[in-house]
Amino acid sequence: MFNLINQNSLVIVFVLLSIIFNLLIGKHLGYKWTVFSTVISIIFISGLLFLTSTKNSKLETIDNLNLAFTKNGPILIYVYSDW
Repeated sequence: MFNLINQNSLVIVFVLLSIIFNLLIGKHLGYKWTVFSTVISIIFISGLLFLTSTKNSKLETIDNLNLAFTKNGPILIYVYSDW
């Protein structure tokens, strides 16, 4: 089973929607507004990439795991197998 929506597919959908949106703006309002809407789209997608980026920290030893449990932040433990 796989996730249908993850951070990468969300960015791809927003890029495709911004391309369609910018083409429609260029057709109806003129190509001067296309440059403005393209810059706004790039800023929006960059912000989206920044907000959905994950910070991975691998815990190699039990001592590091115990230290992580003593901190006051949330902990996500992701366990997987290749087979």
